Amino acid sequence: MTLSSRYVEEPPAFAADYEGVIIVIDALISRSSPWERVANSERVAALLRENGIHVSLHGLGVRDPLELVSGIIALEPTLRAKSTQSLEDAETRWALSGDRDPAAGLRELVRHLLASGRRVILATALAEGVGRQVARGTLDPTGSLDVIGRTSTQNLSQTYEDVLRRARALVGAGRVSCVLTHRRAAISIYPVAQGDAVISVGPAPSNDSSEQLDIIDLASQCVLTAAERVDIDKRIVRRNRVRELQAQRTLTNDEMAEYTDLTGGVRLIGNAGMFGYVDAEKGSDNVRVLQYLRAGAAQQQHVLEVLAIEATLMEVQLRNWLIVHHGQIFTESERITFGQLVARAEGFGFAPALVERLRTFNQLRNDAVHHLSRGICTYAELTDRFMADCALLLDVEDFVLEASPVIGRPAEQY
Repeated sequence: MTLSSRYVEEPPAFAADYEGVIIVIDALISRSSPWERVANSERVAALLRENGIHVSLHGLGVRDPLELVSGIIALEPTLRAKSTQSLEDAETRWALSGDRDPAAGLRELVRHLLASGRRVILATALAEGVGRQVARGTLDPTGSLDVIGRTSTQNLSQTYEDVLRRARALVGAGRVSCVLTHRRAAISIYPVAQGDAVISVGPAPSNDSSEQLDIIDLASQCVLTAAERVDIDKRIVRRNRVRELQAQRTLTNDEMAEYTDLTGGVRLIGNAGMFGYVDAEKGSDNVRVLQYLRAGAAQQQHVLEVLAIEATLMEVQLRNWLIVHHGQIFTESERITFGQLVARAEGFGFAPALVERLRTFNQLRNDAVHHLSRGICTYAELTDRFMADCALLLDVEDFVLEASPVIGRPAEQY
């Protein structure tokens, strides 16, 4: 059923008191934020380098790539055009990557909000042109909706403040509006909401006792067609079952199979008993700690620590790939160097381009202490050599993740 422009219905309960609904689409049109993997600080730093701008190691400790670029512009205004272009190129690559999976019920929600006479505005911290491209490819094929995006380079919170200000202006002076956002973006939006009601959806932190909403909960309040009602209700049942399973401490084999099917499958990772851990729990905890410490070490410009951390994290990835794809078993007593692990992965067909980069990284890591102590290079030169391929860890992680088999049948969200 297609809703005509003359069709008018009652607004959903959550929007009854608002004349405009501003939907922040970041993390609502994909399973992750645009800046988490493809357009993050490492990717942007690599693109900046291609444009002749060498970012310091400190830049990798700045987890907001918008803040990274705005900081460069503040220090050297003449680099504005190149810096902005690098950021937009990273966002465009994300937009073209196909990493878009709109939250269940989002299309129905937009359609019925419009039918209820609400002014719907799509907002994003992406560059405005990229935001329009993404919105039209997922929610607005006719290009009839207003899309407000980033028009100047500021950090994420400042960007949202500007975007929301311009969105409110479209709703109209004196008219009331609410902001609908994913929880990932809400942390940057709440401080700049300026009195707007903020409705956040998505998984709540474990220490958050507030009601957990999903887009399907809001869509279920709309005057849905019969077919839409059946689909939304079915998704809600599936979502509720997912929550039940997540709340259990342990799952039976049948429950795990059910969970993987309901959530679209899980990536297969190596059995902990095959990694060569002396203590699997400590080993897993160490990986989580190192992932956190890496940004801090970069921010302090401690390149030796960053090299050591990255080598450890890449070793875990290589072991996982060898276990999953080639049945390799690492024992507790086995002593294997990073270079030997790379050679073993190469022998089993690991991506040749990544193998070459891993060897260059390993040579840099092996040379680091000796080259510094013997005066062969300066600390700045060593850091610059690392920054020449600062996205290697991400590329290795992405390759291993994408190559991993998926257990469970593909499924849309819920």
